[in-house]
Amino acid sequence: MLRSDPGARRIVPAVWRYGLSVLLVAICTAVTMPLQVYGVRTSLFFPAVLLSTWYGGTGPGLLAVLLSTLSINFFFTEPFLEFQFSVQDIPTTVAFLLSALIINSWSAARTRAEKRLRDNEQRWHGLTEALPQLVWGAASDGACDYFSTQWTAYTGVPETELLGWQWMKVLHPDDREPTRKFWTDSVAGRTPYDVEYRVQRKNGVYGWFKTRGVPIRNEEGKIEKWFGTCTDITDRKQAEAALRQSEYELRKARDGLERKVKERTADLSRSTEALRASEQVARGQVEALAQSLDVLATAPDPEKFIGQMLITIGRLLSAQSVTLWLFDETADSLVLRSMADGGRLVAPDPEHPFAKDPLFWKQNAAIQELLFTAGPVVCDDVETDPRVNGEWGDYLKRSGTKRFMAVPILVGGQVRGFVGIRHVDRAPYRPEEIELTQALAHQVMLALQLNEFAEQGRRAAIFEERNRMARDIHDTLAQGFTGVIVQLEAAEDAISCGRQKEADKHLHRAAALARQSLKEARRSVHALRPDALERDNFWEVLKGTIKGTTAGTALHTTCELRGKLPDLPPLWQENLLHIGQEALTNTLKYAQARNFRTRLSCNGRGIRLELHDDGHGFDPKDRHDGLGLTGMRERVQQMNGELQITSAPGEGTNVVVAVSVNQESMS
Repeated sequence: MLRSDPGARRIVPAVWRYGLSVLLVAICTAVTMPLQVYGVRTSLFFPAVLLSTWYGGTGPGLLAVLLSTLSINFFFTEPFLEFQFSVQDIPTTVAFLLSALIINSWSAARTRAEKRLRDNEQRWHGLTEALPQLVWGAASDGACDYFSTQWTAYTGVPETELLGWQWMKVLHPDDREPTRKFWTDSVAGRTPYDVEYRVQRKNGVYGWFKTRGVPIRNEEGKIEKWFGTCTDITDRKQAEAALRQSEYELRKARDGLERKVKERTADLSRSTEALRASEQVARGQVEALAQSLDVLATAPDPEKFIGQMLITIGRLLSAQSVTLWLFDETADSLVLRSMADGGRLVAPDPEHPFAKDPLFWKQNAAIQELLFTAGPVVCDDVETDPRVNGEWGDYLKRSGTKRFMAVPILVGGQVRGFVGIRHVDRAPYRPEEIELTQALAHQVMLALQLNEFAEQGRRAAIFEERNRMARDIHDTLAQGFTGVIVQLEAAEDAISCGRQKEADKHLHRAAALARQSLKEARRSVHALRPDALERDNFWEVLKGTIKGTTAGTALHTTCELRGKLPDLPPLWQENLLHIGQEALTNTLKYAQARNFRTRLSCNGRGIRLELHDDGHGFDPKDRHDGLGLTGMRERVQQMNGELQITSAPGEGTNVVVAVSVNQESMS
């Protein structure tokens, strides 16, 4: 029972500790008696005092001092076998007391050190058991002497069967020898240990782990122990393998796409050559038609729609700001397409780290996670999230951002960009909010794609419309000339037969057909010649068009200008000219009117164009599938103006265009 373990001392009854003091003093007395003839009298009692104090504590130590003093006085001091204390006994007693006190202080210090050691060991084991990694420890020679419960739970092997070098048996056969060599080299070189290997689970499946070990040194710099962790990186390894496979498939797809692009380019080249040949046949009239179509054909602008979607996301989520980022594959960079802040569109922030360095995203953990997972990335606290660091983290903190969410925009399963939402303070994001943001983000990308498709369709439609109009003009003139030729040939036959009256009738019909064809050609040419605006303003061109188109017809036209015409942007002049031409064309084709009045009123606030006929009219509530009225509305919208069309069957038609003239509306 004589052990230095404080735990053992606590369970030993006090009687045995005091009995130990009595026993040790008795032994010293018995041993000293035969040795006193040699001058040994007090020295052997010091071990009794020291041992009693070390193992028994303060009380047994003082008892040993008392008993030793009494024994020396009674047995070894003259007169013998009598208690007679004198000044000569004081030094011995004081020496015993000092020895007991010194030993007692050492014993207390040892007890405190052992307690701290036990507390540290308990904290060490508690920490290692709480970590998600597999924790291990090894002696200075590299032999492992500790494995956490995570190790044994993962491998299904008891700790006793892993100690020393036995843990090598749970590694993949291909990794054992390289790992052993790397570990022994680290131990021999006293350098940190960092390696990746596969560990067999209890179900027989191997998982990848990144293992790092560091040496623990004493005050003299010598290694006393090794401590290390094993972090599961199986998912990362699988993701890297999937990424390599995706890159391989992407290269294959790119090669196939390049081949198809080359084939398509060759087809387009052949089609372009055929189209160019067809355009040359129509000569100058086709060129005039093409210029008009180029002006009329406007591509849909997705910016307002995209901006509204970002504002909607910000409003629904009460966001600080919402940004749309797109990956530029050609430059391998990240581009800020649009930004909404405080419920309105704002200019991109040039101080944003992604804007300052378009390649900064490659170093950003959150963006990399978004690319790997192709799913939303949520940060609930920028202060504690390890992914938010460096210059980007400082930027978010300066702007007051507390949490953010990034939702990827997927096209064909590939991440083409993402929508970033930042918040100053709010509750954690709910799943339905994330799903809504994803749906809105997909709508944004759909708008971009539709715009690309619309642009392609617009170009194809322009080419098709050019050919159609060229055919229409060609057919109109050919039919007219054919009729003239037929009438002239008939007149020639009548003259040769002496039927002058009949010949005159044929000549009159030929003249009428020629005039009709000439009038149709004039009307078409005037309607499709946009370069007239380069010589005059739209009002002069519109008056000339009306006069030239209605000459020789029963339609009576009047043109009136009130006020001074201000300087208008080219797009406005072109739109107003086409609106007037469209109204005149509708009157000639459908209204059968007798009068057509055009009035342009100008003042300091704006202009007002009125186009009125007294023809058949129509019911505006009826469906009209033509492009004329739709084109009018679109042109007025381009000028931020107002269009009013009033008509009724039998009461004619009145078209009014009102546009405000100010710096904001004309910009």
